[in-house]
Amino acid sequence: MNKNRFLLFCVFSLLSLMNYIIAKDNKEAKSLGTETYLDGFSYKPVLSGTIRGKFEYLTEESLGRFEVRNARLSVKGWVMPMIDYVAQFDFSDEGVFKTLDAYGRIHFKDYANIMIGQMRMPFSVDATRGPHLLYFANRSFVAKQVGNVRDVGVKLTLMPFDLPLSMEIGAFNGSGFSGQKQWKKDFAYSGKVNYKLGNVKFETGFESVIPDSVRMNIFDTSISWKYDRWFIEGEYMNKHYARSMFDNVNAYTVMVNYTLPLPKVFNSVTFGSRFDGMDNHSNGVRDDSGHLIINDVARKRLTCGATLSFEKLFKADLRINYEKYFYDDAAIVKESEQDKIVMELMIHF
Repeated sequence: MNKNRFLLFCVFSLLSLMNYIIAKDNKEAKSLGTETYLDGFSYKPVLSGTIRGKFEYLTEESLGRFEVRNARLSVKGWVMPMIDYVAQFDFSDEGVFKTLDAYGRIHFKDYANIMIGQMRMPFSVDATRGPHLLYFANRSFVAKQVGNVRDVGVKLTLMPFDLPLSMEIGAFNGSGFSGQKQWKKDFAYSGKVNYKLGNVKFETGFESVIPDSVRMNIFDTSISWKYDRWFIEGEYMNKHYARSMFDNVNAYTVMVNYTLPLPKVFNSVTFGSRFDGMDNHSNGVRDDSGHLIINDVARKRLTCGATLSFEKLFKADLRINYEKYFYDDAAIVKESEQDKIVMELMIHF
């Protein structure tokens, strides 16, 4: 059997399996007298969004600025009992419009699904948090600089049986939303596995991307613990550049949060502290001379703050943070990456 015939056989087998599962699910749903096995199934689209307004003040420079950090809107819904869709846009990612997500997904009951379109590559814990789920006003270096990638591709998610285990793996163009017309020999890949044991969650992942001509391989591991009012999490990444085009990058973040319930107006107040750091980092795109350059200099940061939270029909966070940066003496420091006070109002609907 040649390669093309084998590929056609695999595609036909997958389509046959999907058809069998769809027919079986519809038969089960009909026998139960329900529209679908999915609770709350509806063809009606659901809208949601997040608005984050911020004020930042550089304490050393006595400079300030206002920002609409996010003006995010998403729509999701179902086209049939097994297929749903998501489209998500940010009308102001620091003043820039971005298409974030645009994908369809086929569900095989509760144990697997296949997603195709643009999405966040399955990698990292902190990088996959939406803006309404953040614990601090600014993302960690792990989430923003080192492990944050969205791309167009396909992803398989497995949630075997009733185990507290899930696995995600995907293949992607590697050139983002605007590079879809390019034909590829080399693709980007990523995957992660997470396992929950009581109050502790473990996750490990791998990501391989090639934004220019230098492949970057990143390994990630994290552990989090949540009990009563406490939440503690740590994550570590190691990025390796092919052909030793750039020194390996280590990045990490550790955070501790303690939440107190409140009797009136706001539901709770959370006191948090985070320490994160990274080595000199390149985004993998070469300069005119064909070399990788430092896009983010090595630094460490201590963040402390408090968040007042309201969560009923909608969610709102009123947050204040102080960030203290630490650099080597010879480092060239970006104006925005200095000691600062950040005040933020986040609204999620």
